[in-house]
Amino acid sequence: MVKKILLTTSVALLFSACATNQTDSAKTQDKFSIEQQEANKCQVIKEMKSKVGCYNKILETNSFAQLRVGSFLLAQKKYGQAYGYLVKSYKNKNLFSNLPLAAMYFNGLGVKKDTKAAVGLLQQSAKVDPKAAFQLGKLYLNGSDEEQIKQGINLLRLAASKGHKFAQRELVNIYANGLLGVDKNIPEAKKWNTMLKNDKRVFSYDQL
Repeated sequence: MVKKILLTTSVALLFSACATNQTDSAKTQDKFSIEQQEANKCQVIKEMKSKVGCYNKILETNSFAQLRVGSFLLAQKKYGQAYGYLVKSYKNKNLFSNLPLAAMYFNGLGVKKDTKAAVGLLQQSAKVDPKAAFQLGKLYLNGSDEEQIKQGINLLRLAASKGHKFAQRELVNIYANGLLGVDKNIPEAKKWNTMLKNDKRVFSYDQL
C-alpha cells in the first residue's frame, strides 16, 4: 500500500528549501509565464542544432529550458546530465520538473531507487501538473486502503479535468463498469467519454 508520505531525509535535504517556498503568487506566475514564453521560442525551431543553440542561451536561468533539456537527456538515458538539469529546474521552483525526477527515483535511473522520494515529489506537484496527478492517482489505486482509492479517483478526476487523455479513459471505464467500489454511473461515464473525444489540449511544457 502506498502511504501518504514526505520525501525521505536524504532527498528532503536537497529539495526542502524550494518546496517550502512554492506559492501561487501573481509574481511567481508572471515569472513562469515569461520563462515559458521564452523557452517556447526555442521549442518551435525545427532544425535541431539551432534549437539546441537557442536553449543553450537561456539554460542557466530558465526553468523550462532546464526541464526540457533534462527530460530530453532522460529519454536519451543520459541520467547524470538529466538529473543535474532537472534539479536546477526544481530549485527554480518549476513543479513540472517533479514528474521526471519522480520517474528517476521510482525506477532507480541514475540515482538510488527511492519510492518514498518519488511519491513525495508527485504529491508536491499533483495540483499543478495533470501528468503528475495521473501517476500519483494510479499509484493510490494500486493500494488496498479504501480512503486511498478515493484519493486516487479524485486525482484521476483532477488530471482528466485538465485534459489528461489517459485519466479520462480510466474514468470512463471506472464509471461505466462500477469498478474500485464506485457505483456504476452511465451519465458520468458518458461525460468523461465526451471530454475524451473532444478535448484538444496537448501537454508540451516538457517537450524539447
